[in-house]
Amino acid sequence: MTALQEATVRELLTTVCPDAGAAASYRASGLWRDTTFTDDLRRLAREIPHAVALVNRRGRHGREEILTFQQLADRTGRIAAGLRALGVRRGDVVAVQLPCWWETAVLTLACDRLGAVTALLLPDTGPRELERALAVTGACILVLADVAEGASGVEAAASMAGRLPALRHRVVLGGAVAGGAAVATRALDFTTSLLRCTDPLPDPTPLHPDAVSLVTFASGITGTVTGVMHTPNTLHAAVAAPAHHGGGGGRAASQAVASSQSHVLGHVRNTLHPLVNRAPAHYADVWDASVFLDMLARNRTERIFASARQLTQLAAEQHQRPRPLNGLRMVVNTSMPLSREPASLIRDVLCSRLVNSWGTTGIGRARTGVELRLDAEPGAPAGVSRLFVRSASTCLATFEGDSGRLRWDSAGTGGWFDTGDLVTQDGRDGLRLVGRAADHVGSGAWMVPARDVEEEPLGSPAVQDAAVIGHPDPAAQDD
Repeated sequence: MTALQEATVRELLTTVCPDAGAAASYRASGLWRDTTFTDDLRRLAREIPHAVALVNRRGRHGREEILTFQQLADRTGRIAAGLRALGVRRGDVVAVQLPCWWETAVLTLACDRLGAVTALLLPDTGPRELERALAVTGACILVLADVAEGASGVEAAASMAGRLPALRHRVVLGGAVAGGAAVATRALDFTTSLLRCTDPLPDPTPLHPDAVSLVTFASGITGTVTGVMHTPNTLHAAVAAPAHHGGGGGRAASQAVASSQSHVLGHVRNTLHPLVNRAPAHYADVWDASVFLDMLARNRTERIFASARQLTQLAAEQHQRPRPLNGLRMVVNTSMPLSREPASLIRDVLCSRLVNSWGTTGIGRARTGVELRLDAEPGAPAGVSRLFVRSASTCLATFEGDSGRLRWDSAGTGGWFDTGDLVTQDGRDGLRLVGRAADHVGSGAWMVPARDVEEEPLGSPAVQDAAVIGHPDPAAQDD
């Protein structure tokens, strides 16, 4: 076992690195760069301060909160000052367990400004999984909501604090720390401690674009928790949009994502897309087809990302109560194949352009810039190969969620990620998934973010998610 394989997660944060050859190639192609999201935000606040960056729908019947790039930069600076006052320094880990609120975006950008590593945790992460994630990352601060996904984790977080020596502060967003609750949980209030901090703004000290800046967790298809490490550059490659992904005239499109901001897809599309593409993100903190459609109509959203189940619900709701979706130019399915009936309804009532863009390894056709490698698999039937993938947005490393032990890293493999998928040629210049070589993390990790799969119309060979075993429904294909 190598020293890297024996390293703790805290050590991995500063020791894992990209494959040198692949990194040089990605920089030459413009997918990787030497600037950061902090640079993007400062530039946009200077050049287009009053342009809309985020539209956040709060609650099923709540208001929409709109942040311009100037407001986004101002609040990012305030929270960075608050984190700094709480002792957060460059390289520290800040754990974030918040719903799809604008505060989630601002908090992650404040971490980027300080050079802190963000550990994103889904709002419904249970106490046991939460404690393991905090322990393995050595997080110094946990920021959570008083109530998220219908449950409160404030008391559970308070009970585990004594077992987590690295955890110095728990910061709660909401009303749970008011009055006696603050004494009972010994938590800090988000607004008072962070958003209204009056300390001088700290100088930006972002991490190197090739250093680990984001950690996420996934249970995969086997329940084994895996940690995933991303850098500013792997995330940039996932969100940088070519002109043909735009909303018209070569400009980038406004987007809405029906995914948690604590998931890499939500983080990339809701938080980072506006910074890289100068186009707003629209999102809601609850999943309700009616609320989501009202938001799309009111803001003339041009592009939406949602799962097949969510798209089916949206189409049914729109069919029953039509809204003016005149701005919508593309609907992107981010999960399993759609059968003919829901696909037809989606085209009829939502948008005629319906495409598959599924994450992780991706089965079907890889987009330009994604390399696929097929290796012989011992004992597999003739024509069946093991699939490896390499791209600019593939994560930097993965580790065991319980022990923190390294599982895979870019530099040690030439950047080639072993998907664990067994595939065969589909006869149409694509690949078809036929099984799994071994237990392997599934779609939740987003080790390869969404843009690593070609956005093919449904009439093209379907793109199949690594966690789905079987074949796409032929009915989903165009006649």
